[in-house]
Amino acid sequence: MLGPNVRIEKIFAKYLCKLTNKIFIPIHHIEAHIDVLNIKPKYIAVIISGGHSQIIYCESITKAEMLCTTRDDAFGELIDKIVRCLNLEI
Repeated sequence: MLGPNVRIEKIFAKYLCKLTNKIFIPIHHIEAHIDVLNIKPKYIAVIISGGHSQIIYCESITKAEMLCTTRDDAFGELIDKIVRCLNLEI
């Protein structure tokens, strides 16, 4: 289920597509992060963000299994703080 912010963004994206006569293609945000790496299947992806962390086993491009997930943002916040302290650009 989508949160309220994402629902509004989806409605707006569909509206923009209609205005510009474009096709709306829904894309899963986390899957896009993994797919952009173009890694051959059968790997483990570790997603760390400010809002959640996930470990996902990717068997193929269309088959993945979430091994564990957390909604605790402490780990992602730690990474964010390290990046800011070191003045890194990502």
